[in-house]
Amino acid sequence: MKLTPFLLGVTFLFRHVKGLGDCEAFCGFYIGLKSVGGVCNAILGGTPTSEELEALNCCSFPGVECDPSNPVPTIKKIFIFGRNMKGTITEYVSQLTSMVSLHLYNNELTGGLPEDLSMTKLEDIYLYNNQLNGTIENTVFPETLRLFYSWDNQLNGGLPQNLSMTKLEDIFLHNNRLNGTVENTVFPVTLRRLHLYNNELTGGLLQDLSTTKLEEIYLYSNRLNGTIENTVFPETLRFLHLYHNQLTGGLPQDLSMTRIEDIYLYSNRLNVTMENTVFPETLKYLYSWDNQLTGGLPEDLSMTKLEDIFLHNNRLNGVIENTKFPLTLRRLHMYNNQLTGGLPPDLSMAKLEDIYLYSNRLNGTIENTKFPETLKYL
Repeated sequence: MKLTPFLLGVTFLFRHVKGLGDCEAFCGFYIGLKSVGGVCNAILGGTPTSEELEALNCCSFPGVECDPSNPVPTIKKIFIFGRNMKGTITEYVSQLTSMVSLHLYNNELTGGLPEDLSMTKLEDIYLYNNQLNGTIENTVFPETLRLFYSWDNQLNGGLPQNLSMTKLEDIFLHNNRLNGTVENTVFPVTLRRLHLYNNELTGGLLQDLSTTKLEEIYLYSNRLNGTIENTVFPETLRFLHLYHNQLTGGLPQDLSMTRIEDIYLYSNRLNVTMENTVFPETLKYLYSWDNQLTGGLPEDLSMTKLEDIFLHNNRLNGVIENTKFPLTLRRLHMYNNQLTGGLPPDLSMAKLEDIYLYSNRLNGTIENTKFPETLKYL
């Protein structure tokens, strides 16, 4: 990092002031935020007097929490959010080796993160709603890190390739300008929620996510152009949102061991069949319109909890008259395809409200079809 004359002066003074510990590092960090005052006035005013050194107690600074059991100032948490800070996060923050929480959200900070945070004890980093425009792909995070929230910035590049040594549960980096790949990133087994939507990421997903505890994968509105058909998802997965990308191929053939409720894959370039895919019983929403899917549906969906099947604007060319739909089904949208045959003879037990099958090649009859009482649109 290039030091300004301002920070050079502070660095020079730090060399001549011994025993300040965390307060010394805090002043360097705080000055980097382009905020001067309070506990740092003594250093900025020149050679501090003994009275000024005594007054240099960073633990009394608003937004700073120290370890009350330690007679030496030891910073545990920094909560400096919503204060219109316009500077950068300097490397001094990495010297706060006892810090567990860093909350700098809702400011106007620029730049990126220091490359080495491994000596801290950080558990949560909240940097969302700033103007950070650097990269994090070379940052080494501490093993203790659990929550990393830095959405609504302008971060670029990719993710660090090896996050496996952390205890990360949440990675929220949506609404940035990340333009790397995620398929080579090694995620920790603790990871629950991965929110990277509204970026410019390319490639595909890591092939084996089964060792994680992922419940949510939100990677929609990127430029992903790989495949997911060979990806092994974890049993814990509930929400898979990958829409508005350029994914090709199809779905993994067996999702039955997952807990997926939502599969949102619309507006991609998926171009194979899903008729051999085994869906989990938990599935409620299958949204995969605006693709190039072929074939038909799996013959037996009756064990799922599907409410919506939205597969319009594809190239489906199978039949659905032998498909067993679940009793929970409310909306069946498969228009603008090339389906043939007719409808299943008995739909009376379902909760269907919408059946949209127009613009296909259906050539069967419906005169003997039993429709449900709930049907509104045919």
